[in-house]
Amino acid sequence: MIRRNSYVFAWTNAVIGRVSREAVASAETIDASIELFRNGDIAITTNGVTELRPRELPFPRDGYGQDDEWVAANFTNATEILAVGYPQWVDAQVGEGLTNGLYKLTVTVPYDPPETTLLTVGDLSVAVTNAGAYVFLLGKGVRYDLSSSSDCAMDFVYTAVDDMDGTLRLGVPTPRLLGDGVEDGVWSHASGGLGLFAPFGHVVWNPTLTVSPNRWYPSRANAARSFTAELTDIPGFVLPLYVWSSDDESICSCEGSDRRTATFTCNFPAAYGSGVSLGLDVILNLTALHADYWYYIGYCSEDYDYEEAIADGAGYNPGSCIVMDASSAVVFFDSGSQDVKSSEIGCFYMIDEPGTFELAISGDAVSVKNQAGVAVTSGFTWDTDGGVVGARHFLVERQARSTSPSGTVFTVTFTPDREADGLSGATSVTFVEVSVVAQATWPDNQIRRTLGVLEDANIYLSPMIQGLSLSCDGIVSENGTWCYDYTAPSNATTDVVENSDGSCVCSLDIVAPSGYEAVITQVVDRATHECEAGAFEVFFNLALLPKTVSFSKIEVMEQGMTATNAVGYFAEEAHTNLLSHSHIQGAWSWTGIGLVGNEAGYDKAGVMELSPPWGEGGVMTWPIPNVYRGNGKSWSSEPFCNTDQCVTLESDGTVWLEKFDRIVECQTNRQFNIWMRTSK
Repeated sequence: MIRRNSYVFAWTNAVIGRVSREAVASAETIDASIELFRNGDIAITTNGVTELRPRELPFPRDGYGQDDEWVAANFTNATEILAVGYPQWVDAQVGEGLTNGLYKLTVTVPYDPPETTLLTVGDLSVAVTNAGAYVFLLGKGVRYDLSSSSDCAMDFVYTAVDDMDGTLRLGVPTPRLLGDGVEDGVWSHASGGLGLFAPFGHVVWNPTLTVSPNRWYPSRANAARSFTAELTDIPGFVLPLYVWSSDDESICSCEGSDRRTATFTCNFPAAYGSGVSLGLDVILNLTALHADYWYYIGYCSEDYDYEEAIADGAGYNPGSCIVMDASSAVVFFDSGSQDVKSSEIGCFYMIDEPGTFELAISGDAVSVKNQAGVAVTSGFTWDTDGGVVGARHFLVERQARSTSPSGTVFTVTFTPDREADGLSGATSVTFVEVSVVAQATWPDNQIRRTLGVLEDANIYLSPMIQGLSLSCDGIVSENGTWCYDYTAPSNATTDVVENSDGSCVCSLDIVAPSGYEAVITQVVDRATHECEAGAFEVFFNLALLPKTVSFSKIEVMEQGMTATNAVGYFAEEAHTNLLSHSHIQGAWSWTGIGLVGNEAGYDKAGVMELSPPWGEGGVMTWPIPNVYRGNGKSWSSEPFCNTDQCVTLESDGTVWLEKFDRIVECQTNRQFNIWMRTSK
């Protein structure tokens, strides 16, 4: 008999050993079979008793194929994975339109291997006995070695996708990408891509590296520029190493060469007549990405050098209006995410002349509001008295993802109050994109302006503006030379981060917890004999809402109270011991919030044994206020929701418990039913 994975040889009423023809009729007989499995195992069955003799394979294995045993042996969250199925779980992690740095490798085995074959991808190995598709969840920027114990792997088919819509994406549009490095003064970029060398090689999918801003025309008045490395679509467990360099430190020096953002300073007059050559290497696992920059600085007079600084090298015409084109720093994409369609923009300036600024907007269609929330368009103006560092704040909203290689470009024209051919003092106008990135790795959307109370974030200014003194309701401090550390206040508010002159740098919405997401995991019957009323416990898994922010830096507590509306059975003097919530396990006890999912532990809601007679029944409600505070803080707590628990006793002994809008019914025959309240 030939089966899917084995061959079976069977005997019925077979005689053991050799006997004469005459002795066959009286000889002992047996029913027996030998089953030869494709993986090399042998099963011997004698009169219904089976003995399995596993084949000794030359390699260790966790079961055969990617079955439950294999998942349990290789994943710490196996219970979660098996609840949905391993292939489905992998697809959900990769998702559609996600940029979390994860991709799916599929190894398709076209036929049943002639022998059990060990397929290895990185640290994961699968014992393959059958044809089929074997999938692996991998991270970008990491090299995974591929190997197999059999030459039949030469016929395996290897494919990879980083988006479950079926499109093989080699990267997404990157922020502020202005050029490809073919012209002087523009950073090149290393395009990411999939390298797949199979079956006896490796697989690596590298992200795209760009530099922001990617233009720089150094001059005396524009001698320093901060650059930020931008890696598109990398997983959170990959820690890049940054190495910035200059071919000649005496001509162009570097500060922060091992950080994500570095500042290069061109040293004049040494730089005149020289070529500035810069490089960036980003080390990811066993691979490296590289971008480079080159620009020749000619011999210029002081006057021409100053004019070039104002126009950033783009056709300056002296006159009563000084045009400052900041396009090299103001090309805004949406940071590679479908959901991010807005950017906060700061226009920082230092003008030693009184005059008027005028804003022009070109490129992608956007709506723009100033710091007062008023819509602005091309032609928007504001004045300066000169002599101070000032700023204007804009919020740019996009209706769809950017499709233009130049994004949205802001251009400012400054007109001095007096007639002049130039400006008398040091002058600069810089547009800066402000990004707020939550430090918590959950939720997945880390680029957001809504944070939970006490949540930590980084405020990035690209390019960085030195010498800013920021203030707000939360805590903000400069982190080196490339970003600011921010901690949200402990209460819900709109926190405005301001420069020292009172101008808005960015605004943040700080939210407090609003309640719980509750899931019943277990109902435990505590009855000691039949026909009891009550005597049961309901266990809930809890998570703090909303889940759009992280509450991992706070802890929560239920405050114990006394029932407020006890009537009937519960109002009788003999049952007053049931009215207080203070003695119940969990009341007045602080619970920390998990790093993922805002998990708040579990809650146990119980009903004690309610002894007869029950009379007409009764009702009682525990009011349960919930409060939060900072982890381990001694300062007073903040209320955020009530999770009242109501118990109803019917005259026939049926008990209803309601909490978190879930209703559990316990009948005296110990039958339990669960409902969810849909309206109140």
